[in-house]
Amino acid sequence: MLMVIIRILSLNLSFLNPIVRAIENFSVTDMYYQIDKDTNQADSSQVITIVDISDIKDRKAIALMIDSINKANPAEIAFDVIFDGLQGDPEGSDSIARVVSELPHATYAYMMENYSDSLHSFTNLKRSFFFCDDLKFEGYVNVPESSNGSVVRTFSLSRIFKGDTIKSFPLQIANTYDGKDRNANEPDRIINFSHTIFPVVKYNQIGQNTDLLSNRIVLIGAMHDIVDNHYTPLQRISGVELVAYTTQTLLEKSNPVQFSKFWTWVITILIIFATELWQYLFGRYAKTKKNLFCIYASKSTIIVTVLTFFWMAFITYLNFLAFQKGSKSFNLLLPLMGIALVGVSRDIEWAIRTFLIRKNKQKQLNKES
Repeated sequence: MLMVIIRILSLNLSFLNPIVRAIENFSVTDMYYQIDKDTNQADSSQVITIVDISDIKDRKAIALMIDSINKANPAEIAFDVIFDGLQGDPEGSDSIARVVSELPHATYAYMMENYSDSLHSFTNLKRSFFFCDDLKFEGYVNVPESSNGSVVRTFSLSRIFKGDTIKSFPLQIANTYDGKDRNANEPDRIINFSHTIFPVVKYNQIGQNTDLLSNRIVLIGAMHDIVDNHYTPLQRISGVELVAYTTQTLLEKSNPVQFSKFWTWVITILIIFATELWQYLFGRYAKTKKNLFCIYASKSTIIVTVLTFFWMAFITYLNFLAFQKGSKSFNLLLPLMGIALVGVSRDIEWAIRTFLIRKNKQKQLNKES
């Protein structure tokens, strides 16, 4: 009940909004990924290679680069870049249009723009200049979390655009790569940010790294674009790296699973009850012993606070094992908050009960008098 009251107050008191945002942006899995990054050796992706085009602007040079990549026989070329208009270079634009038309397996990114609150949908698409047909080879790259500075932990398979279902860029990449037609009408997935190194090849070093391009997904994008950066559980990474992690999650079917809200509340209630139980039993045990330590422990809150800390650490460790071994976890925010409030709730319950008992006794005394 105290947790619910605090929740209601935090939502209705404007000065607590920053705290609410911080709590909503908290996930214990961020800590697990950091532990994995700091303690385990990174895996090198055997499927995805990134070609960095941060320092290239000339479209003729880009066309030559794409042609060189294609000659390395990649399994698929995915463009995490939008070629916007002719930009005063018609010859270079023609070169790009010609080269991409000859690609056997390619996927292209676009952006959804101009969101309408009344329609609950975006109303415009920003696409590369050489597209005018359907979205068969394209996917959207919108990341809503980045617009408000939130940590990106999930990705969508599809969204509704003007009444039609459109697919995300990573989903289109995965489908093109292995030929599978994954169901797009599924809930958002959790991205697996297990420590992975994606080989990065500079745009002018294609010929020396054909072994990193052959039979792989080649992601073309900017690794050092200041605008296209996203907060993730690992750190702030580029948009093309985020696409790589997301695509790998789809291909490996390794997306972590979180318990539903129902089971999160069930587990929270059980943990709160277990906390109250062991604290009660510990206090009762300490009162029955006559040694100095137990006498001190029965009257001091410091010992209980220290034991509660280790209890919280133990629960966090169990959740970490479930995440590491089975890619399953539940949101620890509610259980940890519940554990922290057990002592306060007990004091409030004692105060209410004492008040009611005294009030009842006073009524009896008044009747007798």
